[in-house]
Amino acid sequence: MIRKNVLLLCILAFVLGASFLFPGTNVINPDKPLKGQWDFKLKQVWKIDKAGKELFARPRHLVVSGDGLVYLYDIKRLTYYIFSDEGKFLKAFGPRGEGPGEIKTFYNAFRVNDKLIVVDIDRLHYFTKDGTFIKAVINPWGRRRPSYFLNENEFIHFPILVGLPSDIKQKISLFNIKTGAEKILIEFSLFKGGYAFDDDGDITSMAVVGLSPMMVAGYSSDRIYYGFNNSFEIQVADYNGKKLDRFSLERNKKKITRKEKRGFFIENPPPSPVPDDVLDAIIKTLPDELTYFSRIEVHNKLIYIHVSYLTRQPENQQIDIFSPGGKYLYRSFIHAPGGHHIFSGPIPILQIKNNHLYMALEDEEGEILLAKYEINLPSI
Repeated sequence: MIRKNVLLLCILAFVLGASFLFPGTNVINPDKPLKGQWDFKLKQVWKIDKAGKELFARPRHLVVSGDGLVYLYDIKRLTYYIFSDEGKFLKAFGPRGEGPGEIKTFYNAFRVNDKLIVVDIDRLHYFTKDGTFIKAVINPWGRRRPSYFLNENEFIHFPILVGLPSDIKQKISLFNIKTGAEKILIEFSLFKGGYAFDDDGDITSMAVVGLSPMMVAGYSSDRIYYGFNNSFEIQVADYNGKKLDRFSLERNKKKITRKEKRGFFIENPPPSPVPDDVLDAIIKTLPDELTYFSRIEVHNKLIYIHVSYLTRQPENQQIDIFSPGGKYLYRSFIHAPGGHHIFSGPIPILQIKNNHLYMALEDEEGEILLAKYEINLPSI
């Protein structure tokens, strides 16, 4: 059989094994926050709609550094933009290409110390914080996909799988770029779905953010928070792979009809054409319920869990906030201003940094903005 039209990645289903046994605490929360709803109290600082003379077309990834620099990659313009803490356009860099400082296929980027590290399909590009190219290091994205950098030479790898077969052992690893050493932190098993066969026996597979179960992880200075978002359970480990704690939330899943799934593909057609009968077969295999969460972050030692949506243009983003020990403290919402949606790529493009929120917005006419807000964050 031939693997064909692999559009994003297959649905992953999680099988807990002996490797997930741990001696830590297990906090089970009812779906009722202990301290009620939190108001972030957004206050706009600035908003911009272009980089120099170029209007934003399709933002894909947003990075905000500790010193206030804002990096935005536009997947349609195929370039990176830098803005100052005051929203002033500073520079475009990292154009599409294969030469020094050029990006072949953008996947992700990380601000590490005073450098920006851009993840390409087969290498890591190192830039200064102002966008000057330094070097490129060979790194095959398919086998060593950076999820988080501990420093300039070490990163955590979480696997993404595409295609069949049905049962594969996977691992979360720590890679050292200089030495090439790999340290396995956590092992687990996966099996897959979300695919269809055509009359020739070829396979078409895809995933839908919000429906397809995926592994999601977040990081603090000394902890990894991770979970398979088909259930609302978060595991906690240190950077040696030692299981420390876990916590969960007892929440009912939101049902999604086949009509809603079909409507999603009408509004968001796959990047490669898929015959209607094959698409119908795939839709039948997609879950009929939303996943629980799409992102995990840590701010002021509190754990922020971003709730999943099926739409790529939500009017708000729900965030559930937990204590360091896993107690459900607050339910909160980030609302797009009137007449706007939060632009997604495909996860909503927003970032909290230093008591500020940065968010990409789209209005009813398709104009895209990048806005910065002062916000009020809870503390322990």
